[in-house]
Amino acid sequence: MALKMETEKGKIEFAKRKMTVEWPFGNIKENLKYTEYLTRGIKQTHVENNLISISHNIKRIHKLKQNKPGPNYQSNT
Repeated sequence: MALKMETEKGKIEFAKRKMTVEWPFGNIKENLKYTEYLTRGIKQTHVENNLISISHNIKRIHKLKQNKPGPNYQSNT
């Protein structure tokens, strides 16, 4: 696997992964300050993980809605 990642094609694929997959986990760990589970057991940690994912998505939606221009927006271009 290490040899595959050293090729030019491997580097391009890895760069795509950083943009699409790994940033939500970094956001959850760094910005939401969530680094460990507070519950025990598979079912409880699954529920906890779902709640964290929901909070991440709600924050994203809120931020996107704040940056969206309103219905009376007029472009100066």
